[in-house]
Amino acid sequence: MSLFHNVEFSFIDSDVLGMWVGDSLINMANLLFYVLLLVGALLFLANGFKNARIVGFCFAIILISHALSLAYSIYIFSTKFSEIAKSDQPYWVIIFFITNMLWSWFSYYVLRTIYQHRKLAVDEFEEDGVKRAAFNIAGKGKRIVHLIVDRLMIILIGFNWVLYFRETIEDIEDSMGTRLTIILLMALGELMYFCFFEGIFAATPAKYLTATRVGDEYGNKPRFGIIVKRSLSRLIPFDALSFLFSNGWHDSISDTYVLNDKIVEDESVFSFEEKMQ
Repeated sequence: MSLFHNVEFSFIDSDVLGMWVGDSLINMANLLFYVLLLVGALLFLANGFKNARIVGFCFAIILISHALSLAYSIYIFSTKFSEIAKSDQPYWVIIFFITNMLWSWFSYYVLRTIYQHRKLAVDEFEEDGVKRAAFNIAGKGKRIVHLIVDRLMIILIGFNWVLYFRETIEDIEDSMGTRLTIILLMALGELMYFCFFEGIFAATPAKYLTATRVGDEYGNKPRFGIIVKRSLSRLIPFDALSFLFSNGWHDSISDTYVLNDKIVEDESVFSFEEKMQ
């Protein structure tokens, strides 16, 4: 059965998450998001520009949303330029492109600024004349939040890509079959998601929300090649639940850690100086 069996684009015009208020139809998902962004901004101002968890989470969503729209607009420009040029209002397409480009840049700037000003929780001490430091490793509770939020984001992103590139995916489905196409799309979506966010910011939207980041044994952001290795390791069956019993297979294979940005009541720490010996 096709991925698009009984799926019509007309449903995009009907807001399944909508609620009528008077004569207006309000998208409840968008409303919830903007309320969350407003609350995050107010909390950020109230605590003296220190806690940017919700702000970072919201701008991570803004970035991926507009980056996808930007990629789609480039695709439309390159494949249907002649049709756009002959349309009555081609400038709307240009405005759409410029708007997405500006939002992508601005959200990237915000996330980079948050990342640069976040500090790892480090306890420095001296032992046998050697300076050491210990980092707080994120507990299982935060890892569960990462699992739920990041997987939800991947599903939403993947759904948008399916709608954007419906014709291309249908061609792949005809040659590979539905089941294999679904597996391929899920794997590619997961790889792109984690390589993008952890490769650039060392943190996914869920990690911005929990004030955590990916780090190597010295607390630095891992090289992009390590992030790719870490992301590929996630494709191992049941890897997503492996952190419940150990540090997580994708952590162990890539020798990376999920570290807290502030002191927490968690005795799970390691000393990066000990790994140098």
